[in-house]
Amino acid sequence: MVCLLHDPNDLNVLHSHLEVYSRASNAQINFHKTLAVSLSGTCISSSATWRSSLIAHRITHWHDRSSTLPATYLGYPLYSSISQRNEHLSPLLGQIKTACQLHSQRLLSVRGRATVLNTLVLSKLWHVLRLTYVPSSFISKLKEIMSSFLTFRMFPKISLSTMCLPRSSGGLGVLDPGIQQHALQLRWLIPLLSGAPIGPPATFWTSPMICNSVVLPRLADCLLHHLQSNTTSSVFTWPLADYRLSFVFRDLRPPYVCSSSSLFHLFFQAIDRLPHNFHSVIVNANTCLQLPISGVLRAPPVPPLRHSISQLRLSLVYLVNPTTNRLRARTNSEPQVHPYLTRRFLRMVRHNSILLSPFLVRPFIPACYAHLGPNPFKPDLTHGIDAAPFISDLGLLVGASSSPMSSKQFRSLCLQDLTSSIYTSPLTALARKKFWVYPVSHACHNVWYRLLHRKIPHRSLTFPL
Repeated sequence: MVCLLHDPNDLNVLHSHLEVYSRASNAQINFHKTLAVSLSGTCISSSATWRSSLIAHRITHWHDRSSTLPATYLGYPLYSSISQRNEHLSPLLGQIKTACQLHSQRLLSVRGRATVLNTLVLSKLWHVLRLTYVPSSFISKLKEIMSSFLTFRMFPKISLSTMCLPRSSGGLGVLDPGIQQHALQLRWLIPLLSGAPIGPPATFWTSPMICNSVVLPRLADCLLHHLQSNTTSSVFTWPLADYRLSFVFRDLRPPYVCSSSSLFHLFFQAIDRLPHNFHSVIVNANTCLQLPISGVLRAPPVPPLRHSISQLRLSLVYLVNPTTNRLRARTNSEPQVHPYLTRRFLRMVRHNSILLSPFLVRPFIPACYAHLGPNPFKPDLTHGIDAAPFISDLGLLVGASSSPMSSKQFRSLCLQDLTSSIYTSPLTALARKKFWVYPVSHACHNVWYRLLHRKIPHRSLTFPL
């Protein structure tokens, strides 16, 4: 049982309620087995108020940033320092390494090793990665262990990146731990991106996905709080009429929620993993004004834009013509917050030093000309700010005729670029499917798989000139 307390008075109230429960149910609460956890990490032993109150209620075990090991709840580590997190991850890495060494002695095909790795060896890791941020160094060490297991007694070795590809693309379908951690965030991302929590049509709070959850409303409220509190420190990120824009565009995120200790760090990493190709997106002019300059460029310019320009909101550079509902550039006579940066950006656009994304160019085109040209489109003449077109293009918006994105679909999108760049198989997808069901021994499958990937040792490879 978890109880959240604000001060020692709450502890007294909780104790009185538990006494009533004990008398009614004839059950005793073992306070000497209770663990008090400081959510802020503040040392409880040095806090006379909390320490005396806990001891008075026979609670002698507590956890804070001075503790060596993290507290564990439902298999998840609750840590207040990096050292506590590492103390939890190091044994986990050792368990995976030991399991790989044991399974290496079995006579398995390369596909069998991939199945054992995904379902048996890494099963406990997936549980932890759902909520726990791990550093890139941990992922690198984990990949080394995975590669050693999959290529045991194999020379030359096939790269882990190739084995992580789908079997239809010549890989083994091994789950990349970094991508899989981000795929696990879909459980929270899809409901959070289902609608905008503010504005007149805000049905977000009454939607079934939000109403039936205890955590999701608090996550949305937490992000709104940080966005609002950021208005005093930055003119670039608030007000946002649709908080979903902060998920899609990095420069709209408050600095605090981007840190690795934030609840939203894994969410943002998962969104950033997906390909952001918004060339076919159609949005209205008011939505474009909410975006940062860094998010509306067709390609990163060379040399890169200065951060002072890239984080500017387009509302400082452009205006909406109330007559035509089209975008236009601000003139020198109109009030400007950053006149020098604004003029410099417009000059770069005129000289083609930077190219704007097609979704930003469309709101400049009059509606009567939208059907002309090689890429005709139907203009969006609405006035409300809506991030739904971007969310839908990422595949994360659930509609009446569409189902939520699955983890498998997420991994496929993240591996699209790798599929075409890492390996070109001489077999078709159907031939690769038949290859694995062909009635030959595991050893034959291993040899032929290595041959298809040109990883069979031969004289020119073993003795290069």
